[in-house]
Amino acid sequence: MEARFRVLNRAAGIKTSSHAGRRSFSSRLLKSGVSLEQLAILLGHQDTEVTSAYIQVERKTLRSMYEHAL
Repeated sequence: MEARFRVLNRAAGIKTSSHAGRRSFSSRLLKSGVSLEQLAILLGHQDTEVTSAYIQVERKTLRSMYEHAL
């Protein structure tokens, strides 16, 4: 999959790493409601600790979660 992303990025003229794409992919899925466990499976990780390294949570999302919990 990584090789395919590399080819697609090059063809589109996008200068980025496959890890940047994985981070965006992970963050968007998590924001849409996919659980960390499901995300780990999609990324091929056996441990959610590895998956959490790919996640970028926006402050706005955290604030919304905090306010919802109150």
